Amino acid sequence: MDEKKRMTWEEIKQKYPSQYVGLIEVQKDPVNKLTGIVYCTSKDTDINEMHFMASRGEISLEYTALDECELLGALTL
Repeated sequence: MDEKKRMTWEEIKQKYPSQYVGLIEVQKDPVNKLTGIVYCTSKDTDINEMHFMASRGEISLEYTALDECELLGALTL
């Protein structure tokens, strides 16, 4: 994994597109922009381990393309 540095959510989404990221030291700046340090990703860590780490409060588990996904389950008649 790269050197761990604080990044904005936009930087994280750009660097780690369409994958789960495990964030540590998550903060919101005065303008409500999320920043954090990427501790692990679904490319280098098993997703089940990431869920376990999140359940223990070790990471915040996020998906970088969630805002780009269409809502599933909607039915148009």
